[in-house]
Amino acid sequence: RAAEDTVVDLNRQLKHAKSAFMAKIAANTTQVANLSATLAISQIVDDSAEGKASRRCSELLERNRRLMTANRTLRSRVKLDQLDPDVLVLVTEGSFSILPSASKFIPY
Repeated sequence: RAAEDTVVDLNRQLKHAKSAFMAKIAANTTQVANLSATLAISQIVDDSAEGKASRRCSELLERNRRLMTANRTLRSRVKLDQLDPDVLVLVTEGSFSILPSASKFIPY
């Protein structure tokens, strides 16, 4: 009889501990959802200097990635040693333009 009482008591304690644990999980889940919503809102309306700097940094990193990809593509298609160094300097400085209908460099 004492063993049965102990088992019943332990099962009751286990059930109580399990329901307390489930309540804590539910509260934690709600708290995480609230924090995620708050974070999403703060990122949308973050006009602080730090937020602007962070967005600018992200934009610059993305631009750098695109430019590196373009550079890699151009290097794979153009042999720089065959270009006239003076023309190359002028093109990089923006003094020359490439017309869409022509394949040679035309000065401004």
